[in-house]
Amino acid sequence: MIFNFAPSKNGTLTCSCDGKFLHSSYNPQNEAKSFVENLELTFYPSTIFIIEGALSYCVPFLRERFPDAKLATIRLFDEFTDYDKEWDKVFYFFSAQFFDEQLFNYFGEEELLKSAFFTWKPVELNFPQTVQEVFGCIKKAVSKSRDVLFTRSYFAKRWFTNSINNICRIKNLNLINPVQKDILICASGPSLKESIEYIKKFQDSFFIIAVSSAVSVLEYYDIRIDMILSTDGGYWAKKHIEFNSLKSKPLWAITDEAACPSDIFKTHAVMPLVYPESLGQKLFDSLKIPYHTAQRNGTVSGTALELALSLTEKNIYFCGLDLQQNSASQHTQPNKLEMSNQNKDKKLSNKETRITRSRFGSDGSLTLYRNWFKALPESITKRVFRVTCDNSIISNIAPVKDIFWDQIKVAPDNFKLELHTKKIELKKSNILKAVKELSQTSFFEKELFPLETIQRERSMDSSEKEKIQKNINDKKQKLIKKIGERING
Repeated sequence: MIFNFAPSKNGTLTCSCDGKFLHSSYNPQNEAKSFVENLELTFYPSTIFIIEGALSYCVPFLRERFPDAKLATIRLFDEFTDYDKEWDKVFYFFSAQFFDEQLFNYFGEEELLKSAFFTWKPVELNFPQTVQEVFGCIKKAVSKSRDVLFTRSYFAKRWFTNSINNICRIKNLNLINPVQKDILICASGPSLKESIEYIKKFQDSFFIIAVSSAVSVLEYYDIRIDMILSTDGGYWAKKHIEFNSLKSKPLWAITDEAACPSDIFKTHAVMPLVYPESLGQKLFDSLKIPYHTAQRNGTVSGTALELALSLTEKNIYFCGLDLQQNSASQHTQPNKLEMSNQNKDKKLSNKETRITRSRFGSDGSLTLYRNWFKALPESITKRVFRVTCDNSIISNIAPVKDIFWDQIKVAPDNFKLELHTKKIELKKSNILKAVKELSQTSFFEKELFPLETIQRERSMDSSEKEKIQKNINDKKQKLIKKIGERING
């Protein structure tokens, strides 16, 4: 493509590509003004995206019409980077491998659902196929945002209740020094089974972190576990970690939102994990409870990786991280949920039916999880490896490198985990006070009633805003009452 920059009839700069004008050859400013005036919106956007704003003539008119909105452009070409400073944020579609993930990771679900997307008209006319590709990525990012928000809306109150439960149960907590050892993260994918003999042989060379669904497997094969990670806030998640006793004595790293049996806090060493900018963090800080920071992720393996990165500067290895459909069970056996589910199998609703339903129902999630690993930067992937004996999964999360056990330089290490234990004594009245104070903040409303707050912020009708706010207040009052009963119960 050949770009040509030349004066327009009124003396300001215009531009053409392969002879097709991307700005008016007469008056680019008037063209931009007319473009902005004719944008049709049914809500107040917090961010306005323009696909390839070219020479950025529309920016001042956008700022005049939408003074409170952030302005972003999605560049299709690198010829206009000299005009990037006019925008609040610039994305480069031509250099992005997973543009939908880039959008989502930068803005998050709430901001994307409050955003408006437009294409600079001459670009849309002259490059329709590229614009269509951009909107395909935008659609993926917005769809993911919608799904995440609905999940949050459905589970947020349960997660917050889990946080309250776990805070009430904490009597002793533990924090650790940096891990001066390679870390091996064990997920529960089918390929874990092929690595069991190697993990058992070389276990002294690693600090072993097991996600909760892999604990039953490692226990069954007498493999020492240094840390168990539990992040899931759902009811069934507790089944994975219902252990009366463990052969090893691992440290339990449990997010404040996780659903877990109450006796874990009585019988095991626990390190609380808290997501940054969460209700849990607000409560932990208010009550002065120490914690280790974790990163929220759709898959527990992603949280495990980021936790491991924060614990060590050495290499990190994965086992059982398949992230693809399997013709048989989706987890290495024995698996706690499988042991529970198989007791309910019947002649007309048998094991094969259940496994097939699980296999086909998980494909969308697995694609999202794979893409997250694929989008990791080189600064991380240079010391992250997946150890496998299964050729069928090779390269499905590249650039994370796949290696075989005989390629790892393993050696026994004398590193011993050092725990720093702190006794916690919290009065119920102080916990409830902290909850009530937090409930008076807009942050509380946004986190626990995300759909309602976005509807309120998008609305252009003041009476509708008041109606939505009343609904939020009523729901908030009922929730606080239930929490108070739970704390004092």
